[in-house]
Amino acid sequence: KEIIGPSEDIPAPDMNTGAREMAWFFDEYSKYKGFSPGVVTGKPVHLHGSLGREAATGRGTVFAIREMLKAQHAGRIQDHSFVIQGFGNVGAWAADILTEHGGKVLAVSDAFGAVQNDNGLDIKALRAHVAAGKQLAEFGGGAAVPKEELLFMPCDVLVPAAIGGVIDKTNAGKLQCKFVAEAANGPTTPEGASILR
Repeated sequence: KEIIGPSEDIPAPDMNTGAREMAWFFDEYSKYKGFSPGVVTGKPVHLHGSLGREAATGRGTVFAIREMLKAQHAGRIQDHSFVIQGFGNVGAWAADILTEHGGKVLAVSDAFGAVQNDNGLDIKALRAHVAAGKQLAEFGGGAAVPKEELLFMPCDVLVPAAIGGVIDKTNAGKLQCKFVAEAANGPTTPEGASILR
């Protein structure tokens, strides 16, 4: 039985992959199965990709946060502070869109370090800094902090947007946020989730 395909599981870009790898995947699959642009998401637009796909998961995270705040009668995005663990595609777009909506992103991290600014980070400048090949923690618009401390920084909304299993039974009780908005795949273990409830 097929495990991937337009009518089965449709892979999407994840850590260390992007439009280029999805184009390769589409090309290889089509070589054996015939023209199949629906086999993967995240392809370049000129290869049957979708406009807005690169920002889609980060944008969806922001929509989820907006609706969560509404449902909890907790105000609007602009009334809250955010800490984002993971500044890859999802985390960077979420940070960008949160600030466009008036949210204050206090800190972000990547696999190598973290940066914090209690007055809010300039996310557009930070994205340009990282795009220029510079280390996130060397950004001049904030102070470098140990990446291991990021999950425990005081904020209204913590957004784990990196890897799975980062909130577990050993650390869930130490979080200093009002809400957790999961943007990664499975960032909270079942044991961690039971503590958060």
